[in-house]
Amino acid sequence: MYKVYIFNKAKIKLNKIEGVSKNALLRLIDKSSNKKWFNSHKKTCNNSDLIILKQNNTAERIGGFIKDNVFYVCVVFSKHQVYENKINEYHQKDFPINNFNFYKKGEFTKTKMNKLINENKNLRKKIASLESKIANLNLLVDENTKIKKLEETIIFLKNSNDKLEKDIRKFKYGNKINKQKNK
Repeated sequence: MYKVYIFNKAKIKLNKIEGVSKNALLRLIDKSSNKKWFNSHKKTCNNSDLIILKQNNTAERIGGFIKDNVFYVCVVFSKHQVYENKINEYHQKDFPINNFNFYKKGEFTKTKMNKLINENKNLRKKIASLESKIANLNLLVDENTKIKKLEETIIFLKNSNDKLEKDIRKFKYGNKINKQKNK
């Protein structure tokens, strides 16, 4: 097994990459410690002394070198075209050993997992808050519905009262006419 160290700038670039490409690069770095896997996936370039590792039929590549049973990851590429255009610009001498940090297998995955767990907790809090607001809105809607029903009842009662008053007037008027006829 190789120990794996990653160049500071490569780590920063890796942190900026998202999604499937990031996962593919992380797998490459994780697998690079396995000498058998390493030897079956390495290739060299004409104008660069870096060793290139890639998974089958993917755009992602990492470049580095081996020294004292340590694989030093110097560069990461998430796009094949960028790799082809830039790889020849990189050479082992451009990467001082003191600018590398030990890479703990699964390090980025655990960091991402912790970030996702925290995001999940925050989202759960937001969901609970929104559910509470919705419950309050439902109460308001229920109150508004009750108010509308009361308003409709008031209108109905006013109309009924108006009708009764008309009927009473008709009745009184009819009684006056009958009394006058009877006189």
